[in-house]
Amino acid sequence: MGVPEPAGDPRGILHARAAADAFALGRYPPSAELAPFVEYLWSVQWDRTGRPAHVQRILPNPSVHLSFEPALSRVTGLSRRRAAFEYRLTGAGRVIGVRFRPGGARPWLAGPVSALTDREAPVRELAELDAAALSAA
Repeated sequence: MGVPEPAGDPRGILHARAAADAFALGRYPPSAELAPFVEYLWSVQWDRTGRPAHVQRILPNPSVHLSFEPALSRVTGLSRRRAAFEYRLTGAGRVIGVRFRPGGARPWLAGPVSALTDREAPVRELAELDAAALSAA
């Protein structure tokens, strides 16, 4: 998949030192074929087993993301929100995702990118992707 960007690249992650103790974040360059559409691939992995939950605050960014968790694949649209949002990490888990370049998600959307502004949608709203197969992978 490529070499991740420098460890600890905290763009958008609030309280980066505490975050580094709570989960592992990787950002990876896309393949040459995806580079015109994708800024980077990312992954977050954690194991809070036997430990308290960690609530991570993240700054929104003006990009479309496609993310995959077990039994959940979703598209997150552009956010006009200025406040941080929270993601609660419990147990053990992993999320992998794609951050699209501006305009990069459009070829795979069934409708306009503006329909995703300030919302998340199931991946089935992407015309060319099979959500069940992606979640199983």
